[in-house]
Amino acid sequence: MFFSDSAAANSLSSILARELNEEMENQTVEMPENLAQLKREIEADWRIVDGVTPGSPSTALTRMYKKEVSQNGSKVMIEFHCQDTEELDAEDGIDEQQLEELSGQSVNFAVTVSRAGKSMIMDCATEESEIVVGGVRVEETDSVDATSSLLNQTSDKTAYQGPVFRELAEDLQDSFVSYVQEECGVTTDVAAFISMYADYKEQVQYTNWLKAVHSLVK
Repeated sequence: MFFSDSAAANSLSSILARELNEEMENQTVEMPENLAQLKREIEADWRIVDGVTPGSPSTALTRMYKKEVSQNGSKVMIEFHCQDTEELDAEDGIDEQQLEELSGQSVNFAVTVSRAGKSMIMDCATEESEIVVGGVRVEETDSVDATSSLLNQTSDKTAYQGPVFRELAEDLQDSFVSYVQEECGVTTDVAAFISMYADYKEQVQYTNWLKAVHSLVK
């Protein structure tokens, strides 16, 4: 435990306590009922795991495993980190009125499809309840857990990372989006859940961070 009587430590501790109290008063760590309801619905088709493994400390990471395999026997996993976000703006093809209605951020996520010793990883992002695909690569493994794009567990950076996606034929780009939505099961509800759950988890992680830092300086 750290002990300090300095004015700087006392000031920092006081401000941290203020911020923590505000978070607790605003109940930011409580899951909103609309998100809780959506989560229950999503869990009918997906197994949601917070962290690398259940109970692991890496709770900023979320994995979603599709319960049913695809028609060709492929397994599907979604993976996202609550801080892997980008701000939406008018350049994304969204007008000002729409921006006011949206959460203001896009959440990056990866969809991994694994079968017969290979995995296809599609780098995607949410735009509220819609999705976009930004890249596709193939790796020599059929384990969805071994292809973590966020943990870089086995990804070989010297290997071919796939083509520049926006330079592909437009109908090919559209087909990948349809594949993610229809074959992989990343519906508008799943995309909305990823956006909402990432925002909720970031608030929880921020509160935990405040508690941890405050315990070290108080």
